[in-house]
Amino acid sequence: MNDDRGPELARFEASRSDQRALALLRGVTGVLALLGSVATLLGKLPIPAFLVALLGLVMSAVWLGRARKLWRGAGTAKLAALVIYRSGITVNDAFLPFEQVTTFEVDEERVDVKASLTNGDTLRIEPQYQGVDIYTLVRTLQHALGASRGLE
Repeated sequence: MNDDRGPELARFEASRSDQRALALLRGVTGVLALLGSVATLLGKLPIPAFLVALLGLVMSAVWLGRARKLWRGAGTAKLAALVIYRSGITVNDAFLPFEQVTTFEVDEERVDVKASLTNGDTLRIEPQYQGVDIYTLVRTLQHALGASRGLE
């Protein structure tokens, strides 16, 4: 595909089965965190442990909400896609020019790709694309970023 963004260098798309598997994993971890937090709150606790248990309740609610959103999104006609062009990337139909990106790196704590932007913000890209692992995805993005700047 050629348009004002330049030639398409790579395309990654999510599969419905991968999306549902990730949603199921998030749902199971959310339920486990919820059960663990509730069990902890039923005991006699010092204040710091009580606060940690409350944080567990909040995190379980977030995981369950994200699992629900992901499960519903897997049933829609349009799945998540990442397209790398000569001049930038499109993540789920939002274009980000490479002029706004300083680096791409793996965030091993959050298990996602972190794009550092020139304005100081950060864009998170979840590794949800079929046939590519997180490190290959980062290498592909870094290669495209370098090519756009004439470094390769």
